[in-house]
Amino acid sequence: MPNVMSEGDIARKVSRLPGSSCRLDPGDGVQLILRCLKGKLEGRYVGTDMESLLLFSLPLIPRIKERLLVDNGVVIKYQRQGGIYQFQSHVLRIILRPTPLLLVAVPSLLFRIDLRTAPRISCMLPMSLQGRFGEHEGVICDLSEHGIRARFKLTGPSGLRKVQAGDSLVSTFSLGDFGEIMAGVTVRRVETRMDAVTLGLQISELDADEAQAIKGYIEKILFILN
Repeated sequence: MPNVMSEGDIARKVSRLPGSSCRLDPGDGVQLILRCLKGKLEGRYVGTDMESLLLFSLPLIPRIKERLLVDNGVVIKYQRQGGIYQFQSHVLRIILRPTPLLLVAVPSLLFRIDLRTAPRISCMLPMSLQGRFGEHEGVICDLSEHGIRARFKLTGPSGLRKVQAGDSLVSTFSLGDFGEIMAGVTVRRVETRMDAVTLGLQISELDADEAQAIKGYIEKILFILN
């Protein structure tokens, strides 16, 4: 199996997950290593078919069908929600027209390398998000000193349907005895599911007292859980 994990990756926490837990959104970028070729390819996730195979777009490669007959092994690597994911599989089929598509078997095993350096807790905290698309009420699903993952319900022509990675917003939420928090955040990830959207937010503006409050809140929750 080609090794696409760097020494820095290996030094981080590595988790083994069932292959069925592989989660990608259409359009997500991936790195592909075909064992029949030299080097790495950049591709995109297209979708899945009955959870038995994964579809990826890739550049047009001369004689790719013949090369895959020699060795159809593939390693796929992608980044998602604070982690790098990697799995080994094999190509079931390749479609060349109208655009090259690689049909890959769902792996039995998935590796996750955690990139987060700060502890993160799961929670259910009401929050308000304000920006050029209006004000919206949602729930914080998990929280760290540097980031927030929050979920919002989409109703009608909600302004949140227009939010994109890179947008700057203002979040407000309460940590109970630790006080009220108002933080400037930058959207890093947008995941839309039916009538809801989940946003990955990087905390970009926060005063020292509020930063200490978030840290203290997380430490208290971790102490209780442990």
